[in-house]
Amino acid sequence: MKSMIKGLLYITAGFCAAAIGIVIWGPRRTVPVSDLAHRLEDAWADHHTVA
Repeated sequence: MKSMIKGLLYITAGFCAAAIGIVIWGPRRTVPVSDLAHRLEDAWADHHTVA
């Protein structure tokens, strides 16, 4: 009985995680990934050049 409840809990958690992922990274994203990558690169360079 415990393993059945545990399995149901894992399945429910997986569906919730998938739903959150769809909401966060859904089709409404307006900034392309390449732009995000360039911003990250610039921020990393700024972080390492500022004394």
